[in-house]
Amino acid sequence: SFPPFRIKLKDDDKYPVQDVTIIKELNRQCKLNLTYGRMSTSDNDRHFLLYCHTTSQFETLLVKSNWPATICNFLDIPTQWNVQNFRDELKERFKTIIKGERLFVKGGRAILIIRVDFSSNKELSEILKNKRILLDDNNTAYTIESYVPPTRILRCYICQQYDDHVAAHCPNKDKPICFKCGQQHNYNPECQNEICCAHCKKTTTWQEIQIVL
Repeated sequence: SFPPFRIKLKDDDKYPVQDVTIIKELNRQCKLNLTYGRMSTSDNDRHFLLYCHTTSQFETLLVKSNWPATICNFLDIPTQWNVQNFRDELKERFKTIIKGERLFVKGGRAILIIRVDFSSNKELSEILKNKRILLDDNNTAYTIESYVPPTRILRCYICQQYDDHVAAHCPNKDKPICFKCGQQHNYNPECQNEICCAHCKKTTTWQEIQIVL
């Protein structure tokens, strides 16, 4: 990785609401396909930290004369960026975007991926074919891939049925099935009956149970 370039903001009132505006302006003037940057505040001064992800970008920006005189009055989207602002930027180019949301991992930690929903399959197909989404015509692009939702299996913990209903709406609340032995009796985590599948009625161990969807 490369150390960031620190851009000092002379007038906070003129700082753009959206961090991506700075990235777009630099790409418009320098043609570098930059994608990553974030705000930083230290000693009461505000700076924009600009990160490079290729040697070519870094070496170009090391040369002072390559920088513009002024900078503006989807995978790898910085977690500090406002997703709704980023979505609005995309909608200026892709009118069929209807939703954008940040993805999180266990524990609620934000990751560098946002999910974007389209109302037009035609427009989405073109974007997936290109494997990247353009924010503008000046080299601001982000890598994309198809969204695959996590597998969620609906299960009733009263009658042990799958993909039909949940316990709160179980029609067989007066006839509970034991999750361990498959017999009809009230919930008992200490059930000593022989382990048996409530569906196929075969005795087995937990490690051998497979659910075929």
